[in-house]
Amino acid sequence: MRLINSYYERSPTARHRFQVKLALFALVPNLIISGGLYWLSPGLLVLSVLLIALTLTVVAPFFDVPGLVERGKLTYYSALLLGEEPKHGRMIIHGGTLFDYYFTLDQAAPGHDRTRQVLADHLRGLLALIQAHDDDLTIRGTSYIIGERTAVRIGLKKVPTDFVPYLILLFNYVNLMFAMRLVKGRWELPVLGRVHTFSGRVGDVRRRAAYLQSLLQRLESRT
Repeated sequence: MRLINSYYERSPTARHRFQVKLALFALVPNLIISGGLYWLSPGLLVLSVLLIALTLTVVAPFFDVPGLVERGKLTYYSALLLGEEPKHGRMIIHGGTLFDYYFTLDQAAPGHDRTRQVLADHLRGLLALIQAHDDDLTIRGTSYIIGERTAVRIGLKKVPTDFVPYLILLFNYVNLMFAMRLVKGRWELPVLGRVHTFSGRVGDVRRRAAYLQSLLQRLESRT
């Protein structure tokens, strides 16, 4: 089954209306909680700052991703695989965001089916990406879904996760919790040790295109 992000099927007015509602949904409870904390003790406002920061990590993709796509800073290669603008021969890829999971995955489907759908869409995106770029382009991405063995089989290799991306990942821990809830259908605490960074040239992935296609067909037949 080919996944579709329903957000982009909405009219501009409907998109804007959704974002306004989301902003109010995130802002109003924080204001109420902040007021209550201040009433108890002004010193407790530091907790409201933390709560607001965590809230922002959850809602930010719903504003950032559509904006970056509109400005051409992000490109969809499939519904759940995005790539940044290539710079100095390297492209950073992202295997979907909370925004994409929310508008793409069928929450009525079992969690294992959704997980397979995510994997299949990553493969579908890689196949589209290698058709759009030259062999010498290096792609690099961090994933909680794809394991090291699978990555090696599709032409990527595990590399150390840079400090800054890992720090960003820590800051977005709550965001990752919500994302995994949408994928797996249950709440769980993400184990950051299962987060891996992979890198490889487009040419390396292209040489594995037949395997990518066969793996994609197997996943599609089971969803």
